[in-house]
Order: sequence, then structure tokens, then C-alpha cells
Amino acid sequence: MKGGPYTTINDEIGRQIKLLHTKHPELGHEGLRKLMVDSGVMVDKTELKNFMRINRLSPDLARQTYGHVAGEVGTKYG
Repeated sequence: MKGGPYTTINDEIGRQIKLLHTKHPELGHEGLRKLMVDSGVMVDKTELKNFMRINRLSPDLARQTYGHVAGEVGTKYG
């Protein structure tokens, strides 16, 4: 998507992002951005990615463990 009127991530938008992340911890910046766009809030994907990195909002970490830690069979470490 090129151009467009993006909403700057201020305190209110930041609270919305954190609330969405709490409700949908499995989503990364692209998934959260899609939810925000669907609700009518246009945010720049780079700005959202940086906001999430600075605020340590990442997808559900339990799904990103190593196989030997999670005990997954058939993985390099399982």
C-alpha cells in the first residue's frame, strides 16, 4: 500500500496496540497492523514494528522455543 494518511503512534494508539497484543499474543507487527487497519486506524508498518520492538511486544514466545526445550519430536534438537 503506497502513501495514505497514517496515524502517528501516540499514547492513545500505543494503548490500543498493547491491548490488541494482550488479546492476540500470537500476532506480530503485520498481524496487529491488519487488525488496526480493519478497525479504521492506519499506522505505518515500520513505525509499528519499531514501537513493538522498543516496548518488547513480540509474538508468543512459547511458540518460539528450541525443540529440545519444548520437547518437540522430530526437530533438530528433539
